[in-house]
Amino acid sequence: MDFATTRRVRISRSARPDGELLANRLAIAVIIVLTALVAVTFRHYGATFDEAVQDDYGNYILDWYRTRGADRNAVSYLDLFYYGGLFDTVAALLNKVSPFKHYETRHLLNGVVGVLGLIGCWRLGCRLGGAVVGLLALVALALMPSWYGMMFINPKDIPFATAMVWGTLVLTQLVCELDAPRWRTVIALGLVTGIALGIRIGAILLLAYLACLLAAAALQRGAAGWLPALAALMRMTATIFVPVAIIGWAVMLVLWPYAQLDPIGNPLRTLLHFSERSADIPTLFFGAYVGSDYHPRLYLPVYLVIKLPGILVAAIAAAIAMGIWRLCGRDWRDRWLQLLPLMLAIVVPLAYVIGTGAELYDAERHFLFLLPLLAVVAALGTRELFNAAHNPLLRSGLALILVVGGMADLAEMVRLHPYEYAYFNSLVGDLAGAMEQFETEYWGAALTEAADTLSANLDPRAPAESIPVMVCGEPISLAERLPRSVRIVERASEALYYLSTTRNHCDADVAGTEVLRIEREGVPFAVVKKVAPTLAQVRDPLNPPTARD
Repeated sequence: MDFATTRRVRISRSARPDGELLANRLAIAVIIVLTALVAVTFRHYGATFDEAVQDDYGNYILDWYRTRGADRNAVSYLDLFYYGGLFDTVAALLNKVSPFKHYETRHLLNGVVGVLGLIGCWRLGCRLGGAVVGLLALVALALMPSWYGMMFINPKDIPFATAMVWGTLVLTQLVCELDAPRWRTVIALGLVTGIALGIRIGAILLLAYLACLLAAAALQRGAAGWLPALAALMRMTATIFVPVAIIGWAVMLVLWPYAQLDPIGNPLRTLLHFSERSADIPTLFFGAYVGSDYHPRLYLPVYLVIKLPGILVAAIAAAIAMGIWRLCGRDWRDRWLQLLPLMLAIVVPLAYVIGTGAELYDAERHFLFLLPLLAVVAALGTRELFNAAHNPLLRSGLALILVVGGMADLAEMVRLHPYEYAYFNSLVGDLAGAMEQFETEYWGAALTEAADTLSANLDPRAPAESIPVMVCGEPISLAERLPRSVRIVERASEALYYLSTTRNHCDADVAGTEVLRIEREGVPFAVVKKVAPTLAQVRDPLNPPTARD
């Protein structure tokens, strides 16, 4: 089977044209609804631990360009110079003209980027399985609480995940054009690769996947002899890989000041930096704190299984089982190359993490880029289940399970709002069962809701800086939410109120009377205490206690 034939083959042949049209219209309607939800709810989300420094980094990058490199903060600030600054730079620019509050603007932009990721997931599903699979993939991703909850507040992982799903989409499109690649596809892949590299160096995986794809395509020609295969590989390398790499690297350099200092050496140093165990951040796993650098090898797979809705876990398992069952069929042998980018994009990162024990913390958030891909796998698995169910009654039962399961997950997300990412499925007893066992509201975003509620109950006539408040969390990002009467203090002995996240039991560090609690389903995320007279100095909320009081 040649690549020209592959272009005409669609993975899905079950849907009639009218069904495809309806599925596309429904998908567009879902995207419109999600976009409207972003516009209506972006103010609901609180600032996180990371956002203050990310905001600084974006402004430093603007200073780098404004001063033509004379201002060096962008290449020396904390460890953020190891990251491309695309999102933070755009956010800093928008904040100069936005009518919204500082962090509200960031959350609106983050939400828009998250919707772009949803669109990329939809298009990838359509490419691999037709419009019905695309619709199922879109809905599956929208109903993943980790994606929806973090697409407003995660300025690193959501933009990166969005770029990676679009990169996987263009790679999949490229499979149909390997004999005669269109310049538009090559340029698009280069641009997406560069944008992804301009967020995180891990996007170099896209180039690795491209190399594997070209090698696999050449091996497919091996039946005609090794010389034709080698010639095909050299031709594809010259016409596809080299232009993509050049365009991608050039775009990356525009977006990443640190890489501009040494276009080859600094990206390689960054890869080395992230491959080393450079930190030891405690993370909660099955009720025990484990180091981020020496966690169990199954840390990521376990978190994926317990953080995804149960109906999606079942659909993914079905896709894997059906895929293995049909692997030897001629139909799949003809199409394996088209599925290769998706398979590589899921298997390679998981194999790397499990095989090397790479540094991880905060549940699955560093691997959010897997979620859109897993949504596509779940959609393909669902389609295969329906194809295998020849009995109309059985098909109706499957459809009912999907609808009821989806509605239950949606209701759970509504209950958790705006902390959807704290979701856990029934395998661990939902959120209540995960308390004290796994990382729940690890972002500290609930501090914003606590600050808003405290502010609403303070005397509006109080003089400026007359109410001392101590914060166990990130106080800088709360500044725009607290009234002028509040003064942030660093010692508990000076505070009247103690505003604290419950992460790592930071709320237990200071004695006092609890006057306010932010919680979901009985699980506390943040508290406000009226402080007792004799108190100790509070510690960093990211460091857990040696023992609970």
